[in-house]
Amino acid sequence: MALADTVAPAMGTMARLYLVGGPTGLEARLRVQLDELERRWSRFIEDSEICQLNAALGQPVKVSPATLLLVKRAVQASRATAGAFDPLVLHDMERIGYSESFDLLPSPNLPLVAMRDHRAPGRVLVRTWAGPAAAIRIDASASTVALPTGTGFDPGGIGKGLAADLLVEAALKGGATSALVDIGGDICVGGTAPSGGWQIALANPFAPADVVGYVALPWGAIATSSTSARRWQQDAATHHHIVDPSTGTSAESGTVAATVVAGQGWRADALANAAVVMHPKAALEMLSANGVEAMLVHDTGQLVFTAAMAQATSESAA
Repeated sequence: MALADTVAPAMGTMARLYLVGGPTGLEARLRVQLDELERRWSRFIEDSEICQLNAALGQPVKVSPATLLLVKRAVQASRATAGAFDPLVLHDMERIGYSESFDLLPSPNLPLVAMRDHRAPGRVLVRTWAGPAAAIRIDASASTVALPTGTGFDPGGIGKGLAADLLVEAALKGGATSALVDIGGDICVGGTAPSGGWQIALANPFAPADVVGYVALPWGAIATSSTSARRWQQDAATHHHIVDPSTGTSAESGTVAATVVAGQGWRADALANAAVVMHPKAALEMLSANGVEAMLVHDTGQLVFTAAMAQATSESAA
């Protein structure tokens, strides 16, 4: 019997919890946990741990276990993508105008067209991991984090996926036999899946009504990063929220969206974010090296699937 299937605002988006089994009050406790994660991680709440960390000018800051885990996972993701995922792009985000909650930013109100020439056709950028994230100092015994001087930590691109992981884990520990947590499209599932797995729709982010197919997810996570969302205007230019660490501005790689299936939400979230800042060929190589499956949307409108993703994608929900 379904205990809860609710939708409510969280982390600048909408969050959905679907639980099967478990005691009365479990859904409410998970909502409290999600609110607490947002209070700790939001860069728009002045006394959040992330804001304290960013204001510390390189000095160690004592943080909660959840925030320590967030930073650890962000460093892991940066290493796994050779720096294509970079949690220290906050100042670049602020410079191009993402300095307040997205709801308050001026929308360009322009039609989205997924079509432009590649910045460098056929070019593959090969990077080593030697970026700022390598210099983040984490002291697990003291539960402190210190950022490199002059940098700022942005939990976007990994925070929602990790929060979904933590809530599914808490739901199962709390007595639920099955759980699905969806935070702004970053989905994590656990426990006993419905027959055939959870049916997750794959939509073209530039044509949301166009469902490409469905993936049956028995466990794990799926996340999408796209340049079609969170767009704003500054100085007559249109920006989006995925920053290319190599340029310090909104990514223009030829990959305009990525949907990634992985074992954990934080990995799916971070790897999808990294794929969007990489040339499509390089993105596929990075995803393959990390052992995950994905669907990429090119700026030509072409959809490209990894082999297992193509095999697992059906045309309609079972």
